[in-house]
Formats: sequence, C-alpha cells, structure tokens
Amino acid sequence: MSVRISPATGHAADSARGIRDPAIRRDLDNLAEAVTSLTSGDCGRLHAFWRGTDQAARAIAHDHAQAFAERSGRRDAIRSLQRQLLDWSRSGASDRSGWVEAALGPDPGSAAGGPGRDLAVPPIMDAATALALQDFLDDADFETLFGPWAHAMGGQDAEDGEADALDPPAGAPPT
Repeated sequence: MSVRISPATGHAADSARGIRDPAIRRDLDNLAEAVTSLTSGDCGRLHAFWRGTDQAARAIAHDHAQAFAERSGRRDAIRSLQRQLLDWSRSGASDRSGWVEAALGPDPGSAAGGPGRDLAVPPIMDAATALALQDFLDDADFETLFGPWAHAMGGQDAEDGEADALDPPAGAPPT
C-alpha cells in the first residue's frame, strides 16, 4: 500500500502489490498527494476530528479492518504503509524517504518540518486503512476510519458529484 509512485506506471508501487483495484490504488495515491498540503493547523484539526470519533466505534472498525485485511491479502500492504508513516513522523525534513518524501517535499513550513505531524499519524493511518479496504468495510466502519480526514479536510461526498477530500483543488495541475 505504499504510495510511492512508480514513474513507469503512475500508480502506487512496492507494498501496494496486495491491492489490485486501480480505483483503490488511485485513492491511496491521492491521499499521499493530499498530505503534501498539510499544515501544522491541518494536522491539529485532523487530530481533533479523529479524537472526536467514538472510541468504541473506532475499536470496532479497527477490529473489522484487521479481519478484512487478513482475508483480503492486504495486511502486509497496510502494515507497510503504517511503518512508512511512522518513519515519516519521526524523521526530519533532511532524512525523509519513500512516499512521504515525494508527498511532502523539502518545504520546512509543511507539516513534515513543523509541529503536529505526529498528531496526524493515527487519523492518516485510519484514512489509508479505510481506503485500502473500502470494498470490504461497511459504511459505518468506513465513516469511522475515513470520516475524520474527510471532515478535517473539508471534503464533500463524491457521490453527490462534488469534490471530496481526495480530489485536488480546483485549478490545480493534473497529477
């Protein structure tokens, strides 16, 4: 599930091998791209929405996600992304690697160089897990895991034909 973009294919590579659905891989790529614009304030807001989620519902969603990850063969892909995200949260701007380096770049003013990125790790992990398992999770579990990201980033429901939390801003160059 690593969202390191392969120049040859333009899709998530490496640990995303367990995820074959191109739409899910694209969603994960878009999540990684969206992380590029996180500010310290965004990280704090994301954490606040995540903490506002019912803990019992989150525990149930995590249990369901773990079971689906095992059954779907995506467990290793999800764990790989989680390790990379933890590495990103602990690294400085000068020693980033993997999908995070591509996503966050060298801007020391981004969340990567500023306070708060450690606060964003749990909700980003949950969002990535929800996206990786979106074809298995029921609506309640998906909302519990992905909802904090969608609400904090101001996304709308894509099914209504409006922008969602993973769509690039209007007028942004194509990715």
